[in-house]
Amino acid sequence: MSIALIDIFAMLATNTFMMYKATETPNTSINPVELISMQGGFSIYSGWVTAATILNAAYVLKRIGVADPNIPYFDEEQISVFVLYVAFIIYNWVAYNDRNPVYGGVFLWVLVAIEMNLMNNEPQYQTLANHADILRIAHTLSMTYLSFKVLGLLGDD
Repeated sequence: MSIALIDIFAMLATNTFMMYKATETPNTSINPVELISMQGGFSIYSGWVTAATILNAAYVLKRIGVADPNIPYFDEEQISVFVLYVAFIIYNWVAYNDRNPVYGGVFLWVLVAIEMNLMNNEPQYQTLANHADILRIAHTLSMTYLSFKVLGLLGDD
């Protein structure tokens, strides 16, 4: 399990580097298909590997004993809410730092998947579902703003 975490950190590092290279200063020598496939592809891939890394790290922590009885005053649902907010910060920081709403948009996909799973399989986690809903709305607004900013539709660049 910890070997898998090391492996996914290596994957995250390499594909984030590739995403950064694909999305840094626009290269005028590439055509639109290359631009969309490279920037879009690496952004989506990096976004999903970010989510998988967060999930894998949480799983490893739980397997090594960081669980409900060992953490006073917190239960698994509260820790999950905290992890969602950390992920929100990570996705926003990277998206704004790299001016890449496609990467940030993957977190919306993650939040919708979490909400659907909670609704269909884990209805007892209502607090987690409520926070996922709040973050989905906040992140939608954030990525919409960033998209407008990147496209130059706000007039402040």
